[in-house]
Amino acid sequence: MGVNNLPPVTVRVFSGPLIIPENLKVTPYAGQEPLRVNVTADLVNYGDLPDNYTAELYIDGVLVETRNVTVNASSRTTVSFNRTLPAGLYEITINDLEPEWVYVMEGEKFYIENFTLTPQSGTAPLAVTVSAMITNIDSRARTYTAVIYVNGEPDHAETLDIPAGGTVPSNTTVILPERGFYTISLNNNVSGTVRALSEANFTLSNVTVSPVEGKSPLNFTVSAVVRNHGDLAGNFTVTLYLDDVLWETRTVSVPGKSSVLVSFRKELTVPGEYHLHVNSGDDVIVRVLEPDPRITGFNVTPVTGPAPLRVTASLNVTNPHDLVIGFTARLMVDGVAVQENTVSLSPGETREILMETLLNPGNHTVGINDFSKTVRVLRPANITISDLRVTPTSGFSPLTILATATARNTGEVDGNYTAVLYINGLAMDEKNVTVGAGRSVQVAFNYTMNNPGIYLAGIGSLTPVEVRVLSEPTLSNLTVTPLSGVSPHRIMVTAIVSTPENGSGNYTAMLYIDGVNVQNRTVKVIGPGSVPVSFTADINEIGEHQVTVGSLPAATVRVLRPATFIVDSLSVSPSSGTIPLRVEASVRVTNVGDIPGNYTARLYIDGVNVQNRTVNVPAGGEVTVTFNYNITQRGNHTVWIDNPPGINVNALKPATLEVRSFIVTPTSAVESVNADVTAEIENSGDLEGEFSIPFYLNGSLIRNQTVRLGPGESQAISFQQYLSGPGVYTPQPRRPQEQHSIC
Repeated sequence: MGVNNLPPVTVRVFSGPLIIPENLKVTPYAGQEPLRVNVTADLVNYGDLPDNYTAELYIDGVLVETRNVTVNASSRTTVSFNRTLPAGLYEITINDLEPEWVYVMEGEKFYIENFTLTPQSGTAPLAVTVSAMITNIDSRARTYTAVIYVNGEPDHAETLDIPAGGTVPSNTTVILPERGFYTISLNNNVSGTVRALSEANFTLSNVTVSPVEGKSPLNFTVSAVVRNHGDLAGNFTVTLYLDDVLWETRTVSVPGKSSVLVSFRKELTVPGEYHLHVNSGDDVIVRVLEPDPRITGFNVTPVTGPAPLRVTASLNVTNPHDLVIGFTARLMVDGVAVQENTVSLSPGETREILMETLLNPGNHTVGINDFSKTVRVLRPANITISDLRVTPTSGFSPLTILATATARNTGEVDGNYTAVLYINGLAMDEKNVTVGAGRSVQVAFNYTMNNPGIYLAGIGSLTPVEVRVLSEPTLSNLTVTPLSGVSPHRIMVTAIVSTPENGSGNYTAMLYIDGVNVQNRTVKVIGPGSVPVSFTADINEIGEHQVTVGSLPAATVRVLRPATFIVDSLSVSPSSGTIPLRVEASVRVTNVGDIPGNYTARLYIDGVNVQNRTVNVPAGGEVTVTFNYNITQRGNHTVWIDNPPGINVNALKPATLEVRSFIVTPTSAVESVNADVTAEIENSGDLEGEFSIPFYLNGSLIRNQTVRLGPGESQAISFQQYLSGPGVYTPQPRRPQEQHSIC
């Protein structure tokens, strides 16, 4: 809408709210009391504005409940009521919608038995009789409404008047229009299942012929799938036609809702083209080709070699049939036909087929028709030279260099290579090497450059390397320290290596001792300049030695003998005597070395070191070492100083009196008695001895007897002693063994 030239303004006019109830639903439709039902309806607002709507629930025309609902513009809202109903038949609606009937039976007033469904299966459309016996178990007559439900939906209702305690039959017929499973119930109380079946109904599909082409005789299979879409089993006839002429017929039985595979195994021997079809289906073309000849002796030679490689493929072809046949030989290389040869073969004829081709490097599949072999064609030897190294590139004459390079064979065949060493462009040496396929070989040359100068050293066509040969350096400033010492004598030798030239090189200085090269030391000399070289060496041989480096004037080194001792002239005295025996042992110690030294002498008695003594012995001099030692152990002893053998010394035990027994008899008497006294004595020493033996009685000397006994000799001394009166008497020798009491 606009005014004059002003911009227009949009004005929208809305329609008022228009709410209409739709889709009344009441569930369940029947049941026993108390029955709770749910009543719903859709409230649809067809207007452009929202509004409130009062939904009214009517039972048997009586308003029993209301509900206010807001319905948005152009939208739908569901209103729901729940009511519990006693026994009875009710008409229920919301607002002015077409009412629904609900039947509520009294609880447990009727007993249902012998509920049957006849038949329980059959071909659709199927008429099923629903039968039951209804018994009124109440004490008064009642009315029973039998509602038949099919798959939960009411299908038929019947009202029965049943007297008190009486039983009446209920028989109702329902029609099941289509195939399927149906649940049929009486008032949703008792139920059963009925299956409505469809008649056998066939289709033919998946017709295949395999193979459709091949050599005579051709055996092939014709297959088809017969599917029964009905519920009942049936028979179906499958007919195979060859060029529209019936060839074979087969009848199969197919269960309901199942399929059966039908197969024909057939053979065609005459070459040609044939048309096959099954029943009224489309034609399938089958081609029977001429039969194959017999192939033998296939071979390919050679199967490996260097490129370019000429190979020959061959085979023998035989016609085993009774007719003339043709054979086309195709030479195949890596799946590509490169030659073709067609021959005609009479019955029983055999012919050799030969075909050649030239192959480049690589792995190839070579064959005739379907026969093949793998041929490996090798790359020829391809040898290159690289990695030139020359060491050293600078040094003093005469300079020996090592020139190396790597020969690489990138081919697949072994090859020979001649490497040439060039010095200043002139071939100075050559070497022949064999390089394996795919391998590398190092070629090495040693070459000595005697004259100073600059040289170019190379191998083959590789860029040469410059080598600088310097004049031999000079040696000076020889020092050797110390010039004398005891063997082994370690000396330090140094010298200076110098060069006035520009450049550097390794120089090997040689140490000489008495004209013999004993050590070498390599130093790097950078010119112009100098570098020290040093050696450390041990000289073991006694005497004077000439030491130098290279051709320098030698220095004299004196190696002295260390103090070296000779021990001899062992003497031991006395050689025998009684213990304790004091012996004197001595030796002469001579120093035959060039320097004085200390020597420790060790005295041994029977192998046991018992004394030590250290003396200083001048160079070339001698010293006597003396030991004094008391031997207290009886017996023969071996005495030496430092090292056996020793000298034997006999230490004797002196004459020693031993009283072995002392007997007095009797040991008791009445009044006076002449007692017999006997003493057994022995000389336990190693020497003869004279002994004076006193005898005492109660401490008073009563007898003194002198005896002479040899070493180990024993003797008995006996006498009588008068004992004059009562008392206790104790006789004993000077060294008694026992004491005897006489009472």
